Amino acid sequence: MRSFDPEGDPRGPRQVRHGEQCKPAADDASSRILRRAPVLAAWGPSRILRPLPRAATAEVAFRHGGPGAAVIGGDRCPTRRRPQYITAHDMPRRSHDLHGAAPDDSRTALLLIDVINDLDFPGGDRLLAHALPMAHRIRALKQRCRDAGIPAVYVNDNFGRWQSNFHRQIEHCLEEGVRGREIAALLRPGEDDYFVLKPKHSGFYGTTLEILLESLGAQTLLLTGMAGNICVLFTANDAYMRDYRLLVPSDCVASETEEDNGHALRQMQRFLKADITPSDELDLERLPA
Repeated sequence: MRSFDPEGDPRGPRQVRHGEQCKPAADDASSRILRRAPVLAAWGPSRILRPLPRAATAEVAFRHGGPGAAVIGGDRCPTRRRPQYITAHDMPRRSHDLHGAAPDDSRTALLLIDVINDLDFPGGDRLLAHALPMAHRIRALKQRCRDAGIPAVYVNDNFGRWQSNFHRQIEHCLEEGVRGREIAALLRPGEDDYFVLKPKHSGFYGTTLEILLESLGAQTLLLTGMAGNICVLFTANDAYMRDYRLLVPSDCVASETEEDNGHALRQMQRFLKADITPSDELDLERLPA
């Protein structure tokens, strides 16, 4: 149950319950009417009342006889029967046009998570021991993806430096004496690769990643990088909630310990339906292009 205040309704907020029926309008002569509605809410599959964008509420068509419920501000309702669901398919689609910034078109995308990393933190030396062999396998997988037309997206931490940029991070990680230098050299981005800087653990939180993937047309994600039990896992969780199909090659993610990495992989396989087939066994030609 959710309270909301329809604009222009002098009666103010009203409580709406699932299955509530409205009194039929006295002047309603047809089984279908169109009217202007300032506020629209719909019960989604999770049975949670959610507001819908204002752009979709200018004209609303009531459809009768179906399951579910939709409630409009005011008390006019064309029938005592509940209207059909109003789903995301009824909403205006977002533009896929990024003004030429994403020229690729692929239903699969390769994500490299936090691989440009100086590893300058407690436990970085332990992570390096597992991440360096991982980097060699990601390099080989990335080349195979490139040959198959699958774009690469670097999803990288900004290391808390809000004024930094990705190119400066690459330069820093390639400097002499930096712990993660060899990994950065192996996985240095190419000119055609994409990148997204993230402020937190998940690649989706507070970033443009979802918009980029939508522009690419990606529906399947190959997740690689580190740490497998932190940023890779958090990104996989958010990707799963957005209905992406997940592939997490078990030999292309690394954590500080093998136990942590194995546990994270099992969690993603069991709860996120991720395919954790090793990279050298993946048939990229069978992935949606």
